[in-house]
Amino acid sequence: VNGAGRSLVGEIREALQVGRNRMIALRERLSPRGLQRGVEANRALLDRSFAALVAVGPREVTRQRDRLEGLGRRLDVLSPLATLQRGYAIAEREDGHVVAHAAEVETGDALAVRFQDGRIRVHVNQEQEGP
Repeated sequence: VNGAGRSLVGEIREALQVGRNRMIALRERLSPRGLQRGVEANRALLDRSFAALVAVGPREVTRQRDRLEGLGRRLDVLSPLATLQRGYAIAEREDGHVVAHAAEVETGDALAVRFQDGRIRVHVNQEQEGP
């Protein structure tokens, strides 16, 4: 029993020492000097983060601008207006539906034909077969 009591006392002393060490560490962190060190460490982290953002910002803007310009070029290639600029015309029904095949049109239909520089209205007066 005596050995068990000594063991228990030793464990209690050890637990008290651990508690004391925690208190000392907390007191140090909460002291003005400890708080100042924490503020300085956070300020340094903030400064590094800000510098990284300043360095990345212009590169990201350039990257996004280049991406947007590339998308714009692709849109231009796919645009019906690019087709018109190459000398083609686009025929549309009065409801705006694009006429892609001669079989979609009958004699008497009214169409709008769009060119690069404007539109004209036409009436179909004759149908022909073949290209």
